[in-house]
Amino acid sequence: MTRKERILIVLISIGITALVLVWIWHQRPPEIPQIPPPVVRLPVIENGDPVKPPEVIDTQPRETTPIRIQLPDVPDGGSIQGKVVDAGGGPIHNATLTAIRDGQPVKYAFTDKEGIYVISGLAPGRYDIRAEREGYATAGRSGIQLSKLQKEVVDFELVRGGSFSGSVVDESEEPILNANVTLYASSARDNLQGLVRSFRARTNQDGGFRIDNVSPGEYIALAQHEAHIPSERTPFTIDNENPTTHKFVLETGGSVSGTVTDLDGGPVAGVQVWLSSVEDTIIFSRGARTDADGKYVLGGLKPGSVDIRTLAPGFVAVTKRDIQVFKGRMTEGIDFTLDPGKSISGVVVNSADEPVKNATISANDTKSYKTAKTDEKGQFALNGFSGDKVNLSVRAPGYVLFVKRNIPANTDELHLVLRKGGSVEGQAISDVVLKSFVVILYTIPEAGRQRRIVKQKISSDPEGYFKVKDIPGGIYTLEIHAKDYIQVSPETVEIREGTTVSGLEMAMRARR
Repeated sequence: MTRKERILIVLISIGITALVLVWIWHQRPPEIPQIPPPVVRLPVIENGDPVKPPEVIDTQPRETTPIRIQLPDVPDGGSIQGKVVDAGGGPIHNATLTAIRDGQPVKYAFTDKEGIYVISGLAPGRYDIRAEREGYATAGRSGIQLSKLQKEVVDFELVRGGSFSGSVVDESEEPILNANVTLYASSARDNLQGLVRSFRARTNQDGGFRIDNVSPGEYIALAQHEAHIPSERTPFTIDNENPTTHKFVLETGGSVSGTVTDLDGGPVAGVQVWLSSVEDTIIFSRGARTDADGKYVLGGLKPGSVDIRTLAPGFVAVTKRDIQVFKGRMTEGIDFTLDPGKSISGVVVNSADEPVKNATISANDTKSYKTAKTDEKGQFALNGFSGDKVNLSVRAPGYVLFVKRNIPANTDELHLVLRKGGSVEGQAISDVVLKSFVVILYTIPEAGRQRRIVKQKISSDPEGYFKVKDIPGGIYTLEIHAKDYIQVSPETVEIREGTTVSGLEMAMRARR
């Protein structure tokens, strides 16, 4: 083979290799765009309460579909039924009725063409119920007490909802994307007895927002954005005749950043970092959580002096004071080093020395409040205390509240014994059925000492029945307090562990 032929073969090989590489390049998978992580921060908190779960503001708005929970029917369960009509008395078809227990929806139903609904198979207990239909303001009823096979009738009249719309802009009149606008009900009446506390919306790329189906009433409006100072709390009256509009103008705020580490210099993720300042007796608060690298950024802060505090399970809270915030600037290097502090641990058992699992342990010293649950073996551990003494309480269903005070910090192997409580049940008897009243058990005091309340319970029963559980053993005075009625005579009851005093008939008479 001649030299020219060898050169030609090399050139051909190079050309083929290049073609193969080009083909492989075009067969590569498409590049996946990087989605920025959610920005996590605490909302503005009223009354200086910093220990509120953080609100997660997702930087990628998306449509969501409501999740409806439908638990299976309970044998011999009760039911809530009724009719939903409009302001003119006409039936509302396809309204959604939701039964709520302990703050969680459990069952739902829809109205038929006559506006009738039935939610059946409900376990005995206390329920709230919510009625909703597009174009109408949500209505609700709370405190519905159901027993076995009981049927409770709850009717609703839905009124047309109002609307609240407008825009959120900065000082240059530029629209702010992803600002959060919230309407807070300013009274119990307007907040549907606690079932609907607020209405929310997020601004679009034009800074616009709209909230529909708002219950008529008095509200406080607030606009917030992570890089701007929240708006003033502005009162509004919402009605269903005239749409309410408003333009929020948010000022650019300052920001603070830093890193949170442990004593070994490792980053601590998930730490709540919050700050507060006082202006004309109004407390302004804001916060965030640290990321995987222990870093945090607090934006949209009012210029001035602020205090910054950390809150993390298992660590002592740390506060740095008089941190200066400047408009449009980042104050960097506000770092924290967390100390696990002192601890307590032990086991929770019953009187048979059997472990009590899922008991709630609450403990506090002068600066910290910690909670934990016992595991399968009844064991627990709490740390992050800075004081020398700790107060502790234990709660578990079916047991009497356990309280122990002034436990030395760094105490291990606590052996806490829970006692089964007794119970008492009966009926309030009067000329009318008392559906709502308070049952109170008092100690029988020694000479010269005041009596104290051992247990109290609000009873809501259509026939005036009551039951009070988890009462410590002892002799007590039982009294019933009801509006416009008084007890004819108090009742003395003896409570024993694990037993029930039943059949009490408490005579009541109208106040003169």
